[in-house]
This record gives sequence, C-alpha cells and structure tokens, in this order.
Amino acid sequence: MDQTLDIIVDSDLRKWRWKGEEELEEAIGLGVYTRQEAQKIRAAGEQALARFLSRKPPLDRAWDQWRPDPGWGIPKLTGDWETRAQTEKRPSGPSL
Repeated sequence: MDQTLDIIVDSDLRKWRWKGEEELEEAIGLGVYTRQEAQKIRAAGEQALARFLSRKPPLDRAWDQWRPDPGWGIPKLTGDWETRAQTEKRPSGPSL
C-alpha cells in the first residue's frame, strides 16, 4: 500500500530526499493518518533507506539486472478475474 511518503535516491547513492512530505501532512490534517502513524511511516522509510544504502538483499543489485526466476511460469487468470477484482473487499487504512 502506498503510504504517501516516498524516498528519492540519486543513481550514485550519494544523495536522497523525501518526496511527499506535504501530502503526508495533508493526510494527517484530513484524518487519513494520525501523527503516530505518520511517524511509523517515516521510520519504515528510514529503515528501508538504510537497507537500500547498505545494499542488503533484495536491494543488493541493480534493478536493470533483475530477471524473474524461470521456474515461476506465467500466472493463469480465472474467467471471472475482472469482476472478482472489482468486488473483493479491499483493506482500509494504513498497513503499519
């Protein structure tokens, strides 16, 4: 689930910045997130950034070199996939 706040990292990994801080503040003001939930979102972003910058798996290689496992195969869709996707209950609120 997109939780409003993103991190932009330069390709050389030397600089990074938050993207969406204003939207996160607006979401707090609208009651989408509490201040505590926003702090958890930011903390999760900081953990993800630390993992990325330390190049720990699965972020240990460039995405342009990633290939799916050939053993995965091609997923099969059921005949009712389109209607089913529209009627399935979706979770609400942040998944922290």
